[in-house]
Amino acid sequence: MNVSAPEDNWHQIGDEAVALLKDYLSFDTANPPGDVSSAARFLKEKLDASGISTKLFWSDRQNGKVNLLARLEGTGAKAPLLMLHHMDVVPVDESGWTVDPFGDVEKDGYIYGRGALDMKNYGITHLMTLLLLARNHISLDRDVMMLAVAAEEIGGELGTGWMVENHWEELNAGYVLDEGGFGTQAFFTHDDRLIFSVGAAE
Repeated sequence: MNVSAPEDNWHQIGDEAVALLKDYLSFDTANPPGDVSSAARFLKEKLDASGISTKLFWSDRQNGKVNLLARLEGTGAKAPLLMLHHMDVVPVDESGWTVDPFGDVEKDGYIYGRGALDMKNYGITHLMTLLLLARNHISLDRDVMMLAVAAEEIGGELGTGWMVENHWEELNAGYVLDEGGFGTQAFFTHDDRLIFSVGAAE
């Protein structure tokens, strides 16, 4: 991958990512019922606007279960890289929330919303990765893909599992980046060191 690209305004990129995350969190994708169709269309609209190839794969159209695959093509010299996240989130007990869990809430330097940590934050990281690669015309020696799936919170049968069973030829990645692992500070140690764990083959 050739990463020599024009320098971007990283503050502006950060602001864009925050705005996109807040928009993404506003879609109620709680599972059950797990209708992620609006969230998938939101991602598709952003990708299409940058000329990035996208496809929607409906595993259960009646109930809004859809998976989105976006792809930036490389030379094919190396196996594809797949960035994977799920659009659905766990249900919400609003009595435990002090803000609207699907609202546009940012306060005290934090963004609040169901899915902010699991795992729409990753989804926006993946989205911004593709957008920046496309905008900066980065030369790729492998395809870089983003897969946003439905139904992870209820086992993944209509999400990742369904894609593997029905559309493996569209994926067939050499590497997959997904959730797993975490970072902590002053938790594993007696000082303020920041420690990142790595989750392999989750």
